[in-house]
Amino acid sequence: MTYWNHRVIRHKELDGTYYYAIHEVHYEDNDQPHSMTENAVKVGGDNIKERFQTLSMMGTACMKPVIDAEDFPKEIGLKEHWFIN
Repeated sequence: MTYWNHRVIRHKELDGTYYYAIHEVHYEDNDQPHSMTENAVKVGGDNIKERFQTLSMMGTACMKPVIDAEDFPKEIGLKEHWFIN
């Protein structure tokens, strides 16, 4: 069964510094992450309840180990996800 959740991703800047952002990460049946959204998650929704649900998932992501963006090499031509080879 595949699934996704929010995770904190560490990104490396060209100058060697790092920044952190929360992305959707997708997993394969073996619970290994295989892709993530190209852009960080935004807090949004059709109503206030959906915004609180997103914030709750983001809070849970902050309690899990950070994933390095370099573990998701960018594939040419893909706009929605980065994939691990």
